[in-house]
Amino acid sequence: MTGPVDDTAEFAWKAHPAREHAGRAAAAVVVIAALGVLAAVLMTSPWWALLTTAIMLLTLNRFFFPSRFRIDDEGITASYPLRSQRFRWVEGRRFVHGAEAGLLSTRARAARFEPRGSMHVLFGSHRDSVIERIRAHLQGPNPPEVA
Repeated sequence: MTGPVDDTAEFAWKAHPAREHAGRAAAAVVVIAALGVLAAVLMTSPWWALLTTAIMLLTLNRFFFPSRFRIDDEGITASYPLRSQRFRWVEGRRFVHGAEAGLLSTRARAARFEPRGSMHVLFGSHRDSVIERIRAHLQGPNPPEVA
C-alpha cells in the first residue's frame, strides 16, 4: 500500500489482459484458429470457421480488447468492449478480489449467480491503487464485506 488515498479524486485506468499476458493471448489465438479450422473441415464450409471464430472472440472480448474504468465520488464506471456499466457505492455490499480482477456485488453474501448489478473490475497494472480506492469508497457506517 502506498499510504492514504484521496477518495474524492477521480481515478481512471485501462486494462487489456491480452496485451498484459502475451503468452496467454498467443495460446488463445492458436486454440481459436484450430477450432475454426476444425469447424470448417467438419462442416465443409469456411463460413463455419468464420462464425466459430467470431463467437469465440465475442465471448472472450474482455480478454482480447481493452476495458476502461473510472472511479469517482458516486461509483465506478466500466466501459467494456461491448457495453458500459455503472456501479454506485451506495449499492455496494461486497468486494472480493484476486490477483488480476475483483467483483463488486450488491449482495452481502456470495451467490452461485451474481445479480445483474454486480461488476467485474479488471485491475490492469494498477491493482493496489484500484483495491485501495474501492475499499476507501466502500467504508461507511455499515461497511460491506471486503475480502
